[in-house]
Amino acid sequence: MTATSADIDYFDGVAGEFSEVSARIFEPLYREIADLLEAKGHPGGVMADLGSGPGSLAIEMASRSGSPVLAVDISRRMLEISLERISSRGIRGLVELVLADVHALPIRDSSLAAAASRGSAPFWRDRASAFREAYRCLRRGGLMFIGGGLGMREETRRRIREAMGFRGRVADLVADSFRPEAVREEVARSGIPAEVLWGDFGLWVRARK
Repeated sequence: MTATSADIDYFDGVAGEFSEVSARIFEPLYREIADLLEAKGHPGGVMADLGSGPGSLAIEMASRSGSPVLAVDISRRMLEISLERISSRGIRGLVELVLADVHALPIRDSSLAAAASRGSAPFWRDRASAFREAYRCLRRGGLMFIGGGLGMREETRRRIREAMGFRGRVADLVADSFRPEAVREEVARSGIPAEVLWGDFGLWVRARK
């Protein structure tokens, strides 16, 4: 199942709000994910931010690694905002904007060093299919890291909680459709050798090819 025209209209409509929230609240997490991809030894080469929204994660991935990044999203407005932000950071040569659906990626088999996503997966209509697509695109040694949450590092979680004014459980922030039991079942259906990570840091799917 792929994204619908209603999905696209929704994300076009909230693009400005998403851009503001991602910059004001979640910037430390995007930096952490970019650092994680670097530290866990992605073998260089092209990476992708799937469901990239206003481009926050793609920008950090490119800035921190110096490697080319594909920012993939179904919303033309999200990509327009991404272009503005990428241009302001002086990295237009590193980030390529791709208008596409995560369920049918226009990316060659075994071509990506890493495929990452933060905060987009709860909106995907068929996560098993999307996980399979992301894994298909990884080359040998490539890393997939997809999910959502407040971060692996305590300092990242603290800063995001303060920015949100949030003192509750991470589980209270997770969408009803994006729960550990559901994601484990979706990973099993996808047929890829991935692990589901769940804790105070959030809910993530990690795989290495």
